[in-house]
Amino acid sequence: MNNIIKDYDEQAICDEMEIQELIDQFLFDDPMDAVDFLHIDDSLKGSKGLTDNEIMSMIKSKNKESKTDPNEGSLEVISKEALDHLDDLVLFFKYSSNISINPDELNILKKFS
Repeated sequence: MNNIIKDYDEQAICDEMEIQELIDQFLFDDPMDAVDFLHIDDSLKGSKGLTDNEIMSMIKSKNKESKTDPNEGSLEVISKEALDHLDDLVLFFKYSSNISINPDELNILKKFS
């Protein structure tokens, strides 16, 4: 039995040394050591995992958030000068014979002016 434990301990030490060599290949300023790496999840073992209801609640809240339009946000005040230029742009597209614009797009511009 002692030989099995000794062999296990020697293998564990060899594994730790191999992992440490791999970690040392990264050029980190303050790399973690192999022992910390191997036991990083130990503090999580005692904590209770998420229940199915908690997971479902998280997914549902994510889905609700994703349905909002990313272009919607706080409304910003548009300067009078910008609105005047938008009016000019609408008139330009409306009466220009050389340039065609989709009528729906022109209507959208008109709504902003």
